[in-house]
Amino acid sequence: MSEKNREKNSEYYKKIARSIGLRLYYARITKKISQTELAKAANLSIAFISEIEHGKVIPSILTYCDLCRILELDTVIPDGSELVNFIDN
Repeated sequence: MSEKNREKNSEYYKKIARSIGLRLYYARITKKISQTELAKAANLSIAFISEIEHGKVIPSILTYCDLCRILELDTVIPDGSELVNFIDN
């Protein structure tokens, strides 16, 4: 893979990670659920929930689906456009 493609993939990864994190964060805040409560319900660490919400990591598809179920979200995988729309508004 060329350096340019690696950079594009890296930026795309960051965009997706941030979009997923924001989606889960805003759902959690809207439902007035703490990171501790969400972590306990999903059997995850609070640190991992924080890393997801801050866009540092992308959860596995199973973890993402479980978090969506807990937060009563559709299991849509954001493509990053939500982040652009959020920032622009």
